[in-house]
Amino acid sequence: MFLKIMGPMAMAFAALSSTVPVAAAMQADAGKSATIAEIIAAGLQDTVSKPDENGFMMVSATAQANMLIVLLTGPDGWREGLDPSDVSDTFVSGFCSEAAMLFDGNFSMRVDSIDGNVTQNGPVVTACPVGE
Repeated sequence: MFLKIMGPMAMAFAALSSTVPVAAAMQADAGKSATIAEIIAAGLQDTVSKPDENGFMMVSATAQANMLIVLLTGPDGWREGLDPSDVSDTFVSGFCSEAAMLFDGNFSMRVDSIDGNVTQNGPVVTACPVGE
């Protein structure tokens, strides 16, 4: 079941890749007021609340300072046997395949997840997972 999360994440990465050049440019331009996390969160809004055929969905993509916070959900039981780091590593690995350079600055990410009625906050990530 866990591998099915990559389907909706592929859609998110496609949306993300269109925001990366803008975010990278803004990182270099200190005169802009929006943070990289805010720009990416805005770029991901087209994928929010759109479940895939397996029932996975990005519930929200928001920014707190320069941290991108993504909330994911899936069919009941999808997180069984997984801890928050497993979910986070899967999402962040895909992100790193598109935009690893954003971790070069002050950017961080947290991937939270919902299974049934239980929400778990993921760890704050400040670099791509080992091997990415």
